[in-house]
Amino acid sequence: MAFLVWIETKEYNINAEVAPLASNPHTLTHEIAQRGGLTFFAHPIEYGSPLSDDFAAIPWVDWDVQDNTGIEIWNYMAEFKARLWSWPAALFGAFFPSLVIRGPFKATLRKWDELLRNGRRVVAIGNADAHGAPFQIGPIRKIIFPYDYLFRCINTHLLIERPLTQDVAQDKRMIYDALRAGRCFVAYDLAGCARGFTFTARSSAAQATMGETLHRHGATRFEVRCPGIGFVTLKHNGRTVARKLGKSLEYTSVAPGAYRVEVRRFFRGWWRGWIYSNPIYVR
Repeated sequence: MAFLVWIETKEYNINAEVAPLASNPHTLTHEIAQRGGLTFFAHPIEYGSPLSDDFAAIPWVDWDVQDNTGIEIWNYMAEFKARLWSWPAALFGAFFPSLVIRGPFKATLRKWDELLRNGRRVVAIGNADAHGAPFQIGPIRKIIFPYDYLFRCINTHLLIERPLTQDVAQDKRMIYDALRAGRCFVAYDLAGCARGFTFTARSSAAQATMGETLHRHGATRFEVRCPGIGFVTLKHNGRTVARKLGKSLEYTSVAPGAYRVEVRRFFRGWWRGWIYSNPIYVR
């Protein structure tokens, strides 16, 4: 019996045609990495909808690949597709998407934590996956979803060295350097602008932020600051070590490992995913 598996990556900063290598993801990601490019597994965990073959699941399947930069932990359209379990649900979601979208799939976050526990550096990004596709049930027709709407939803916020200069080469370098290092976080900005979120760690004179490694000298002090009130959770190797409702969280630990932050926010009647940081790696 033969199976045809559709897998998808997103490649950045690569100026060569690599499509002929797509049949072997190991070779593909290795070649892109050798050329200085970045690869992210798109919607790595995905659930299909029974409504149409167009809504079939296309998850990532080969987790032995080592040369990828990271994964999408939250893909707006992948989550929306997973909510289409019936035509009434699809119609409701098309007109009231903010009542449907809740956060990254738990299975995706568990897989990410598993990779981090195994010593991998895996950068997390978010993606609107905008297509502006027409959606129709009988006489009812709607664009799912307009670009100006989706681009206000799930975004990847970058921490770059300095403001953009409009020098394309220099700005591109800063953006790709931040993505490669994981100096970024994922946010659902429709629930509240996440600009100003910070996650830092200090140990003696050493300090680090998202995507960086902290070589500790004794205990490590973690500080989280949010631009609004949310339910803040600090994770260590996938396990919750601190929680607090508010705009900030502080925690001290002597354990090495990967620390990351999740923030949920009460928005339109539900505690929805808001901010997901990349890890700080404590060694």
